[in-house]
Amino acid sequence: MSSHDMVAGMYREVLGYPTYIIWPLAILKIVGAVVILWRPSAMLVDWAYAAMFWHLVLAIGAHVGAGDPGWPPALATWVLLIASWLTANRVRAVKSAYAPAFPSAAN
Repeated sequence: MSSHDMVAGMYREVLGYPTYIIWPLAILKIVGAVVILWRPSAMLVDWAYAAMFWHLVLAIGAHVGAGDPGWPPALATWVLLIASWLTANRVRAVKSAYAPAFPSAAN
């Protein structure tokens, strides 16, 4: 059994979703992570953070709604994503206008 078969089984049988969304979601998650790490423009990164945020919120809701115990990894990733967004402006040259600005220690 391949990992795709395992994921397809979970989508179909546990969550009740169609299996054709597996590949687009996987590709978009990879693209979103690359955009967040590469940071080509602040606006594009903010959109990637927003997409990941809502994807994880909906993933948690889908697992909880289906009675599946697989929601803790999505919750942990959601918390890490929020921490990443809150601290992104401290370490990036291209600043986001929407991320909170913490005072720097140099002031």
